[in-house]
Amino acid sequence: MRFSLRRNMPDRDRTQPWQMRILRHLPMTHAVLVLALLFGMSTLMRPATVSAATNWQANVGDQNKDEGIQALAFLPNEIWIDAGDSVSWSWEADEGHTLSLGNLSNVTFRTPQECNGSPSTSNQCTWDGTNAVTSGLQEDGAHFTVTFMNAGDVSFKCLLHKNMTGTLHVQAAGAAYPHNQAFYTSQGDRQSRELMQLGRQVLAQDREQAENGDHPLVIVGGTEPIVTTGGGTQSVFTPRFTRSDITVHAGDQVRFRAPDALAPHTVTFGDEPANPFPPVGLTGPGEATTLSTLYPQLKIGPTQSSGVIGDGAAGNGTAFQATFATPGIYRYYCAIHDELGMVGAVHVLASDRGSDRDGDRDRGGRDR
Repeated sequence: MRFSLRRNMPDRDRTQPWQMRILRHLPMTHAVLVLALLFGMSTLMRPATVSAATNWQANVGDQNKDEGIQALAFLPNEIWIDAGDSVSWSWEADEGHTLSLGNLSNVTFRTPQECNGSPSTSNQCTWDGTNAVTSGLQEDGAHFTVTFMNAGDVSFKCLLHKNMTGTLHVQAAGAAYPHNQAFYTSQGDRQSRELMQLGRQVLAQDREQAENGDHPLVIVGGTEPIVTTGGGTQSVFTPRFTRSDITVHAGDQVRFRAPDALAPHTVTFGDEPANPFPPVGLTGPGEATTLSTLYPQLKIGPTQSSGVIGDGAAGNGTAFQATFATPGIYRYYCAIHDELGMVGAVHVLASDRGSDRDGDRDRGGRDR
């Protein structure tokens, strides 16, 4: 006689789910085993869950405490992600940067935020794989997120600093990640520390050079050494006047030299000019002036400015000379980077023309 579960169950059991009807007629130990089996079957039959897209974190720029060393870098500047993932970049410096990718032929650092070639203010974009995406010029505290739907390598850059570049390797959706977020955070921190150390070396070298000259010399902005990584390039920028406070005598000429071929700077006395790039109020000849009016306060008084020096790519000169005719204090600043603390002062003492100038004092000027 064949066993029929349905034939051997009371009528009241036939209305219950079949799983419960089985369990009611089995010993307890067997019932436990059947429950485990049924749970496993239901798990196997459940549709596979698609893993959620990952949001990755990276930084844009960095700076030391007094803002005198600026890391011009994406930190890190090489990341592996999967299609469908997003990257959120956070700005960590007061020097402005853009995060820009795609077709940038009509985009500059002055272009406001765009997503796929259209104006945007949302600070996020799902890239279409072709058109321009740019954060616009952003500073410390800003955030910008881009989602990448297509596999392939993607280059990105800062449109203000040409040696600030990076690469995203976008893998197929679901591909195994070679690194986790902790790795990228650690790598970005390490790159930042190395750039800060490089900036300290630049400042020390510039100071030594300025102090060892035969004439009073102030170095404007330093150099920008370039570091190459697997993802692109990074550099470091020192918005400072090396020997920012210098003491000379009336009638002395101070030379300001800008070796930075990548960034523009000015040497500006008095009121801030509406346009910092052209020279203002110079008496000449060339990029030189004689100052008789004192400037005891920053940004107050008739404007005299070198205009842009440095930034060799723009065809600017690299030097400016100022002769100080009257004893007193002459405060000056870079009209482009003054908000980063790029300021200085020349302290002018009474003339000592009657003394042996080579023997009585250091012709290179004295720091205060």
